[in-house]
Amino acid sequence: MKISREVKIGLVAILAVCVAIWGINYLKGLNVFKSSDHYYAVYGNVKGLTENAQVTVNGYKVGNVNSIEFDDVHFDRIVVEISLERKIKLRRNTVFAIKSGSLISGTKDIEIIPGDGEGFYASGDTLQGIVKPDITESIDPLREKIESVVTSIDSVMVSFNALI
Repeated sequence: MKISREVKIGLVAILAVCVAIWGINYLKGLNVFKSSDHYYAVYGNVKGLTENAQVTVNGYKVGNVNSIEFDDVHFDRIVVEISLERKIKLRRNTVFAIKSGSLISGTKDIEIIPGDGEGFYASGDTLQGIVKPDITESIDPLREKIESVVTSIDSVMVSFNALI
């Protein structure tokens, strides 16, 4: 049986589209061939957190952030969907903490802080979400004090130069 040229071109085009879709998802950090568990966390502020951000346990990457959306009922709450590729059993009282991923770029990642409760969460459950303070937030009060000291020293130097 002879396959026509048009059928061959069609099959190659379909194969190319499939490979392109898989490649784009792979570059996003999503593996189409692995099953994953999905969990949710609710935050008041997700400044710097993006979709496809890393989810880690003790610095080891175990998943990604799938989506970030407003809560349908309460607009002051933001729901983050987290996909864990590794089969991890999350104990009760486990917390998803947003932490600084990079000090220079300002991006954020999610760190899983293991809980010690009895029982485990199931895929699809909503866990507690917290935001760890950023180092820049702790530096701001110190920066204000330094600016006031520098201003005071500057005014003393100006008055000292006026006397000379």
